[in-house]
Amino acid sequence: ELLNEPKIKLTNGTLRSFYRQAYQEICKVGRPGLRVVFSDASTPRLMSGAIRERAGFPVVMDHHWYHFFMPKFFQRKLPLAMYYRFLRLKRRTMERISRAQPVIIGEWNGIISGEMLSRYPQPEHAAIVDRHIAEQLAAWSELQGWFYWSYKHEAPGVFDFRSMVEAGRIRFSEQ
Repeated sequence: ELLNEPKIKLTNGTLRSFYRQAYQEICKVGRPGLRVVFSDASTPRLMSGAIRERAGFPVVMDHHWYHFFMPKFFQRKLPLAMYYRFLRLKRRTMERISRAQPVIIGEWNGIISGEMLSRYPQPEHAAIVDRHIAEQLAAWSELQGWFYWSYKHEAPGVFDFRSMVEAGRIRFSEQ
C-alpha cells in the first residue's frame, strides 16, 4: 500500500497527486500484474478513482472499517440492530464504489466497544461478537478482499484472527 491511513485535507489534491506520482514510478520498475493499493484516507467516495489504472498494473482502493471508533453517542445509544443496518448501508456504498474501483477492506475486526457490550448480559457477549463477525464477513464478501486486524496478537481473543479461526468463531462459507 502506498500509504497507510494518511490524513487528508479536502481543500487540496496533495494526496491524489502523491498517489499518481507513486503509481507512475511503480509502473516503471514493477512487474506487470503487481496490484497497487492506495488508502482512501477514510473518504471512499472522495478518493475513489484517485489513480487511473495502466494496463498491467491493477489499482485497488483500501478502506479501513473501524466501527468501534464511532462517536460515543452511537456506542452508548445505538442498538445492535441499527448498527447492522448501518453496516449494510456501508456495504452498499462500498459495492457501488467497487463497480468502478476495486475495493478491499484493509482492516476490520470483531471488536464491539465495551460500552455497547455492557448493555447485554455477560453470557450473551460471545454470541453477540460471533454475530458481529458474521455480519461483517457477509458485508465484505462481494468486494475484492479483506484483511482482519490483526492476524496474531499477544493473547488469543477478538484481536487475534488466528485464534478466532482456530476456536471456530470466524467461519467461512464454502463457495
